[in-house]
Amino acid sequence: NTISEWKGYVSNGNFVFKAAKIEKELKITIYNLLGEIIQTSVVYHQKEFNINMNDVKQGIYFVNVISDSKQECFKVVNY
Repeated sequence: NTISEWKGYVSNGNFVFKAAKIEKELKITIYNLLGEIIQTSVVYHQKEFNINMNDVKQGIYFVNVISDSKQECFKVVNY
């Protein structure tokens, strides 16, 4: 399994993640610019899910996504 295509964005206080296909398991960790973990979620057999960002300050964050066979890191802006 790989993370072949995805979309991630912040909308109405939620980080919305959409994958092109269903993964067995995805671990999503959100970090601030200092490298501190803001939130970690594990998702099973889903193509789309939301992470509540209402209590997270505005700014730039890194989202680390790990599947069975791949790891990717992406930048998102919480505004």
